[in-house]
Amino acid sequence: MTIELSLKENNVGLPPSLPERPIANLEDIPVGARLQDPEISASVSIDISAGLVACSQIMVNASTKILRKCLHNSTQKKRH
Repeated sequence: MTIELSLKENNVGLPPSLPERPIANLEDIPVGARLQDPEISASVSIDISAGLVACSQIMVNASTKILRKCLHNSTQKKRH
């Protein structure tokens, strides 16, 4: 059974499907309008780098909060 059939049987609406891509001939696309492999790889690299930076910042912030909490708790115990 396919996922589509299972969703239909359980009255779950299917998301709209994308239209079929038109058949295109590479020669019909002007050279200046084509994306070259280096341009595509540079764009993907930028997105991956941005994701890694965001993850690193989240980890640093979480670690900082945990360390502050541990230090706060340890100083509270010494005072009592």
